[in-house]
Amino acid sequence: MKERESNLDLLRIIATIAVVAVHVSGYYASAITTQYWLGDEYTSHVLTTSLYRVVSSFAVPVFVMLSGKFALSKPQNKNYKYYYKKELCSIGIPMLTFTVLYFLYGNIRNLATGLISHKSVVEIMAGGGQVNS
Repeated sequence: MKERESNLDLLRIIATIAVVAVHVSGYYASAITTQYWLGDEYTSHVLTTSLYRVVSSFAVPVFVMLSGKFALSKPQNKNYKYYYKKELCSIGIPMLTFTVLYFLYGNIRNLATGLISHKSVVEIMAGGGQVNS
């Protein structure tokens, strides 16, 4: 059995924390560009949000590099046909399934919201799928 590399585990933990910071600060970054999202009291936190996003922006490339390191360290993954077939089955099909379900959910939700607000299907679809309350 191969021994775990502590430095890679530490890097993975740091990158995970940074990904959480990216997602949390993304909500506030949207507020910066959207008028009246959080109100005037938020303007004092723009610098903090920007700092979190800049400091944690390394996380996604680190995860890509770690995935490549772990994938290439296994001898059976040297055969690229085997590797891509395995990845398609374990990642590709669930991602495609979730994407289709999420797309259908969003459209059904918008249609239901539009019908509740007494809009016609044509008005809902002409509005780009977004229903304004």
